[in-house]
Amino acid sequence: MKEFSYNLKRLRKLKGLRQVDLAEQVGVTSTFIANIEQNRRKPSMEIIEKIVHALAVKPKDMFEDIPNGN
Repeated sequence: MKEFSYNLKRLRKLKGLRQVDLAEQVGVTSTFIANIEQNRRKPSMEIIEKIVHALAVKPKDMFEDIPNGN
């Protein structure tokens, strides 16, 4: 899930969204988004689907390996 957390933050910023913006689109709190990005919470499949839709990416994009193994 480390890849998901990293990619969520990276793609959110790439799309020019704040945590609060994404949270509103997904229907969760910005704290929940922050916790996912910090790998403190694991989202349900339903939330993952909503995040993918909000970011307009393919699901596989969220689970790709982290560049340089970080």
